[in-house]
Amino acid sequence: MEEKNKEQENNESKNNFKDNITSLLDIINTTFAPLKALIKIHYKLAVKELKRDSRRFFSAIFSILTGLFFLGSVWILLNVLAILAFYEFLQLKLFYSVLIVSGINLFFAIILFLINIPKLKKPMLSETKKIIKETIQELENK
Repeated sequence: MEEKNKEQENNESKNNFKDNITSLLDIINTTFAPLKALIKIHYKLAVKELKRDSRRFFSAIFSILTGLFFLGSVWILLNVLAILAFYEFLQLKLFYSVLIVSGINLFFAIILFLINIPKLKKPMLSETKKIIKETIQELENK
C-alpha cells in the first residue's frame, strides 16, 4: 500500500512538474511573442533591402569591370591602328601619336569611373539600420 502511495505521489509530482514547465513555456511564449514578431519584421526588411542594395552594388561592379574591359580592349585592338594612323596619315612623330591615343583612352576610362563610383559610396541597408536603432531606443526607454 505504501508503495502505491509513493508511486502515486511520484506520478503527481511528475505531472505537477510537467504542468509547471508547460505553464512556464506558455508564459515565455506570450512574453516573447512580440519580440519574435519584431525580429521577423526586421529580418524580412533586411532581406528586402539587401536584395535591392546588392543589385545596385553588383550593377556598379559590373559597370566598372565593363569599363575596364573596354579600356583594355580598346588599348589592345585599336591603339596600334590609331597610333599607326596618326603616324602615317597625319605625319606626326611616333611619340605624339602614342600620347594622343593614350589620352583618348584615359578620358573614356575616367568618364566610366566617375559615373559608377558614386553608386558604391551610397550606404547599404540604411532603412534596416534606422529601424534597428529606433527599436533599441524603444527597448531602452521601457
